[in-house]
Formats: sequence, C-alpha cells, structure tokens
Amino acid sequence: MANKTTSGVTASIWIDNEDGSNDVWIVKDASIPAGSSLEVMAGNKLVLMNDGSNADNLEALASSTSAVDVTVSVLEDV
Repeated sequence: MANKTTSGVTASIWIDNEDGSNDVWIVKDASIPAGSSLEVMAGNKLVLMNDGSNADNLEALASSTSAVDVTVSVLEDV
C-alpha cells in the first residue's frame, strides 16, 4: 500500500467472505506516513476460494478517499 498524499493515513486490508461470515483482517488501521508505503504480505501467499456461488474477496480501505494505491499479484487457474 502506497500513501500518495502529504498527510499520514490509516489503511486496512481484509478477506471478505461473500456469504457474510468468517471475514478475516490481514491488517487493520495500519498507519502509513505521508509519501511512504507498507508491504503487508512480504513473501507470503493467500489462497482465496471461489466455488461458483460464493467467493472470497480481497478488500482494502483507507481513511482518506483516493489516498492509497494497493498493488496485488494474482495467479489464477493453477
């Protein structure tokens, strides 16, 4: 996550289970100083499920609109 602003912000990332249960926080309200970045899952991997009717979604939210860019690497159909 990269803070593009001149002020500090907080940001969160979580896995949202579409069926409404078992949401999991990866990082919650992490402080990101102005103009800096935070690497959340250095070298680790997440496996998200999609069984055709329900799917896990990776979601992010920052304390200020358009303040943070989030980059994700995805590998599909393995």
